[in-house]
Amino acid sequence: METRNPLYKALASTIAARLNCIESDNTEWIGKHHDRIDALQDLLPSGSGIDCGTKVDLDNSTGEKIVLTADYHHMNENGMYDGWSNGTITITPSLAHTINIDFDWPLEGDDCDLLDYLHQTYHWALLDVTVVESYDKESDTFFARIDYKESSEIGRITDYMVEQNNQFDRSRIKE
Repeated sequence: METRNPLYKALASTIAARLNCIESDNTEWIGKHHDRIDALQDLLPSGSGIDCGTKVDLDNSTGEKIVLTADYHHMNENGMYDGWSNGTITITPSLAHTINIDFDWPLEGDDCDLLDYLHQTYHWALLDVTVVESYDKESDTFFARIDYKESSEIGRITDYMVEQNNQFDRSRIKE
């Protein structure tokens, strides 16, 4: 049987399952869930400024709240790297919008564009990346593949940002 879930849902259900196994002392499945979280973590944003990838904070995450950490490598107006900032991204359920994505990120000067870029990037990764999985009981093996929504605006934004050396210009995006 095959399951299809957006990345946020695959992460949340696996985090909840891991916590249940910790509570019941099921060490075999704690490890399996941890391995799956590691694999899903690899699908979170990495590159284009988020140069060290995104990590799941398992100490603060539950099935109802996913806490992520990431570092951002800033560039100046000349395209040279000029520092790092790190922040926390918290994902919670929303009845009106599927999920809420909240950032605890230090902003300097005119970094509103950075926050907008990060929100768009994480929104795309968490909602538009679909994890398709199946499990073979005989071999005790999980199989997974990833589907991406092709028409996502963030795909166009990300492509443009890479082309323009991370200079974010919404006016160039066609609606």
